[in-house]
Amino acid sequence: MLDKNITKELKKLTKRIDSSFYFYDLDKLEDHLRYIVENKDESIKLYYACKANPLSSILKLIRNLGIGIDVASKGELTQVVASGVKSSDIISTGPSKSRGYIRTLLEHEINCVVVESIYQLKWLNEQASEMGIKARALLRVQLEWDSKEKSVLGGDDITAFGLDEKGWKSVDLSEYENVEVIGYHVFQWGNILSASKLEEIWDHTCARINKLAQDMGVRPQVID
Repeated sequence: MLDKNITKELKKLTKRIDSSFYFYDLDKLEDHLRYIVENKDESIKLYYACKANPLSSILKLIRNLGIGIDVASKGELTQVVASGVKSSDIISTGPSKSRGYIRTLLEHEINCVVVESIYQLKWLNEQASEMGIKARALLRVQLEWDSKEKSVLGGDDITAFGLDEKGWKSVDLSEYENVEVIGYHVFQWGNILSASKLEEIWDHTCARINKLAQDMGVRPQVID
């Protein structure tokens, strides 16, 4: 609900500008984000998906609140870096990462690259080896759910966004000496409107991911 002063200014603006436009109430956004930051558990690190809105003023507001940013393209990376976001607060996702883009991420010292395929893992290791560094990575996992769980999650098909548990367990991480796998990035989707259902899914997901980590010899770390 906009207050009267903002509504009045908007009416003036619509008379002056003869075209459509976007209006963002950054004060409202800041209040909302600050509430989330102040009421979350200290162990949780929040990340904003740049693709949702790459406006520099929004990115800077998010930066100032200590929220991390997720980039999924070179264009997003350029915009986020230009907005003054520290490399330690940036992670990279996306199924379409070329060798060149991966090298750009490493050159910008991005804190963590989310690996979504075996090819990405190979290329990340290759580029890190050429640069003489060790890259940090999360393995993106998609979980299959039985028929009883389908109605909870909504989408449950394995897509190009990551591998299933069996796919990752077939990988020998010792072959990738220049990649430090620090954990997993779980990708699922659905319209979950119940906090209790979300908690149930979260607990179930964590149990399965912990088992996968044990099978693969991965010791999850905090991204800080």
